[in-house]
Amino acid sequence: MDTTVLRENTYFHEPALHLKVIKRDPELPYRLHSHEFHELVVVESGRGTNYTPDGEYPIAEGSVFYVPPGAQHGYKKLENLILYNIIWGADLVVDHRHDLAKVPGYSAIFERGALVLMHLSPSQLTELVPVIQMMEKEADDIAGRSGSR
Repeated sequence: MDTTVLRENTYFHEPALHLKVIKRDPELPYRLHSHEFHELVVVESGRGTNYTPDGEYPIAEGSVFYVPPGAQHGYKKLENLILYNIIWGADLVVDHRHDLAKVPGYSAIFERGALVLMHLSPSQLTELVPVIQMMEKEADDIAGRSGSR
C-alpha cells in the first residue's frame, strides 16, 4: 500500500528555523503516512490509537511519542483527541548531536529509530503544555517576522 510522505517544504518556510509546533484540536483520523522530518507528539487530552505497520498503540492524555523521519504511523479510533506535533527538520540538531547525547533520556528516545511511547503524569503534562505553547509562539513569531508563514 502506498503511503503519503509529508515533506519538509510543506511545513518549514523559515530558512533559519526548521521547527514548528502544530496543535491539532481535534486530531482527525489520519491514514498511514511518514515524514521527512522528526516529530514529537504530546497528547493533551482525549484518546485514540496510533498505528504503524507493526501494530497499534493506545494513546491518551499524557502520552508522548517520537516518530523519526521515514517511520510510518497513523491515527484511528479517536475520541476528542487533542495533541501537539512538535516537528523539526532533519538537519536542525546535527551540529548539536554530541551535546544532546549527554542529556538524560535523549538516547533512549531519539536514537532508537522506532516509535517510542511514554506517559507523563498529570502534573508533568501541566508543566509541559505551557512550554510547548511558548515554543509555538516563538516559532510563529520568527516565521511572521520573516514573512514566511
